[in-house]
Amino acid sequence: MMKGNEDMKTEKPYMMTLINGLMYLLVISYILPAGIIGGISIQRILIYAILLLGVAVVIRRNSFKELIKRFKAEIVVIGAGVVWWIGSSLKGEEYSTQFFSLLYVTVFMFIAVEIFIRSDILNLDLLVKCILIMLFGKILEKIGIEILFLLDMIQYEQVGSLYVEWFGTSVTTMTMDVGSLEFVRVQSSSDTVLFFLSPFLWFLPQIKKGIRAALFLGTGIFAMIVFSRLYLVQFFSFGLIAVVFYGKQMPKKVKMAAAGVFVVSAFFWIRPVTELIRIRFFSDSVSESDSIRMEQLSRFVEAIPDHLWLGNGMGSYLPDYLRSTEAPFSYELEYLSFLYQLGIIGFIFIIVGTLYLYIKHIYEYFQYNQKIIQILTLAAGLWYLIRPLFNPAFLGKQNGFIVIGILIINAYCYKKETSVS
Repeated sequence: MMKGNEDMKTEKPYMMTLINGLMYLLVISYILPAGIIGGISIQRILIYAILLLGVAVVIRRNSFKELIKRFKAEIVVIGAGVVWWIGSSLKGEEYSTQFFSLLYVTVFMFIAVEIFIRSDILNLDLLVKCILIMLFGKILEKIGIEILFLLDMIQYEQVGSLYVEWFGTSVTTMTMDVGSLEFVRVQSSSDTVLFFLSPFLWFLPQIKKGIRAALFLGTGIFAMIVFSRLYLVQFFSFGLIAVVFYGKQMPKKVKMAAAGVFVVSAFFWIRPVTELIRIRFFSDSVSESDSIRMEQLSRFVEAIPDHLWLGNGMGSYLPDYLRSTEAPFSYELEYLSFLYQLGIIGFIFIIVGTLYLYIKHIYEYFQYNQKIIQILTLAAGLWYLIRPLFNPAFLGKQNGFIVIGILIINAYCYKKETSVS
C-alpha cells in the first residue's frame, strides 16, 4: 500500500480548522458560474488564503534541502513557466502575466491540496459532501433559470445580462424549440466541473441510492440545458458506464421490465430527442462553429513554424484573428494555441509537465482504489485531454478544479479502502 504520512510534525487544531473551513467554502463557491457575486471574486480570495497556508505548512514541515528533494518535478514545471513568463514580459507581451496566472493557479492549488491530504489535514468526508452540495447547487441554478424563462418571468435578453451583472461572467445562450415549448440554452465556463465530478458520486456507496439517482437525473437535465455537443457526448459516455455497472447488479426480470419501459416510452420521446440531436449536431450553426475551428487550424499551422521551438511568448495571439477580447490568447484549438505561444520546448516542459504532475499525484491514490473508480478516473482523464482539441479547457480556476476534484475523490476512496482493510 501507499506510504502514509512521512512528516512527523502535526498542525495545530486551529490551523487545521482554518484550512478545512476555507476548503469547504472554496468548493461550495463553485456553485457560482465564475466564483464571483456582487463584483467580489470570492474564489480568488479563498484561493490566495489557502495558498498562503499551504506555503506555511510546507515551510514548517520541510527544510530547504527536503523541499528541493521532495518537489523536484514541481520545481522544474514551475521554473519553466517562470522563465517563459519573464522572457515573454521582457519581449513586451501584454498578456503574459494573465496567461501565467490562469495556468499556474491550478498547479499551485493542486500541489497545496495534495500536501494537505498527505499531511492528514483535510477532512475528506466533509469535503466530498461539500462537492455533492455544490453539484446539486449548480443543477438547481440552471433549472431555476430555465423555469423562470418558461414561465415568462425572465426574457431571453435578460438571461445573459443577469449572469454578467450578478455573477461577473458572460454565458453562451440560444433558444431551442421543442414542440410548442421554447427553451433557453445557457452555458458558462464552470459547467465543466459538474460533468467531470458528478459521475464519481453516482457510484459512491457512502451516498444514499436516492441521492445518487437524483444526481444522475439532474446531470442529464443539466446537459440538455447547457446543450453542448461535447458535454452531451461526455454525459452519455459516463451514463453508459453507469448502465453497465448497475445493470450487472439487477435481477433478470428487472432488466426485462426496464427494457420494456424504455421501448414503450420511446414512442413519446423519440421524436423530440431526434430533433434536438439534429439541431445540435447537424444544423447550420454547427457547420459555422466547425468552420471557425478549421480556420484556426490553417492559421496556426501557418504561423507556428515561424517560432517553432520557443514560441511567440506567453499571452501572444494571432494578431489578425481574435476570439476573445478579455483573453486574446484563448482559442478553441487550445493545444495549438499553446504550441504557438510556448513552442515545442515550452509545450513539453510546461503543458506536458503540468499533466505529468496531475497524473503522478492522482495515481498515488488511483492505483489502490476499486475498479469502478479507476475506470471513471481514466475516462475523466481521457475527456480532460480531449477537450482542449475543441474548446478552451485548460486555463483558469473553473477548469482547474476538475483535476483538484478528481484528486480529492481518489484520495477519499483510498482512505475508505484502507480503513476497511
